[in-house]
Amino acid sequence: SLKATKIDRTNYKFTAAATGKNGAALKHFVFDFGDGKTKTQVSNVVEHEFSKPGTYTVKVTANFLVDGERKDVTNKNCEVKVVVEKEQTFACEKLEFAKISRTKFKFTPTASAANGATITRYSYDFGDGKTTNSATNAPVEHTYAQPGTYTVKLSVDATVNGATQTKTSENCKVTITVEEEKVPVTTCVSLEATKISRTKFDFTAKATAENAEIVNYTYNFGDGATVTDDSTVSHEYAQPGTYTATVTVNFRVNGQIVS
Repeated sequence: SLKATKIDRTNYKFTAAATGKNGAALKHFVFDFGDGKTKTQVSNVVEHEFSKPGTYTVKVTANFLVDGERKDVTNKNCEVKVVVEKEQTFACEKLEFAKISRTKFKFTPTASAANGATITRYSYDFGDGKTTNSATNAPVEHTYAQPGTYTVKLSVDATVNGATQTKTSENCKVTITVEEEKVPVTTCVSLEATKISRTKFDFTAKATAENAEIVNYTYNFGDGATVTDDSTVSHEYAQPGTYTATVTVNFRVNGQIVS
């Protein structure tokens, strides 16, 4: 008979059993591993490593000395099939980032697993002393407290053949820069009125913005009417009189609207 015992994914131990009758003397065993390799030895126990995945039929032949002659003996009980599975693999493929604001960033991981390996955790080191873990590949966000340049690293844990392994790669590292906060300087420079007719006027506002963005202008025409529009608007008054028109400039500063 022949018995196979799995040692690991590619290694097996084979144990043969043979007996001689009527004076036949067992001399040696010939193991054929089904992968083109054979081994002849006296011991009935042998270990073999298969180099490729696949299904192999392993056979053993017992060699006896019978009445002065050598005789090879085998049968179906001296055959066994073994399966060498594909290697379980996984990889940390890349880490990408997107800037949300001056201090806030979104990080998106990419990892892969094959042949039964299972990714169990994504671990992030944001380079500022802060870390976080995630069980999925959903993007994570992080806000930095101080300006500077940071190297963000991703590592991936996976279950491989029942054990936990960790991998990273150069593609799973990114460098981000948190800029110094810029002080906005905003100024409403002037508001000019141009008479179009007895009751109708054009109003032109001028403003400047440094480290900020002009969004629009809110006009108060002094007669109870207001409008938010571009830098030039027209307005027609319903009644004679003296009116004081004003304008408020609306700016976007660090993502917020201020006036």
